[in-house]
Amino acid sequence: FKGAIFENLAICELMKKELNAGKDPHINFYREKSGLEVDAVVSSASQLHLYEIKASSTLRPDFISNMKNAAERIPGAVSSTVIYNGPQMPPTAVNIRDI
Repeated sequence: FKGAIFENLAICELMKKELNAGKDPHINFYREKSGLEVDAVVSSASQLHLYEIKASSTLRPDFISNMKNAAERIPGAVSSTVIYNGPQMPPTAVNIRDI
């Protein structure tokens, strides 16, 4: 339940970020039959920005590896980011407060 609420919050923040930049938000979900999924795909000027959203306060390596696999398989993906609720800020992650 906590994860669903956190994911909804993150999607809302991504939408607000796009709207505040004067853009029409184009945010989608991606899932393959193999089970690979991406929580949010933001399209902007024929580029795709991928987001994995986790309510966890600890960034785990599997969060980043999932995004790396997705970015390699989705044409047009130019960035992949993990949104989570923790304090650390490695290059492939962002804290929910910084969206």
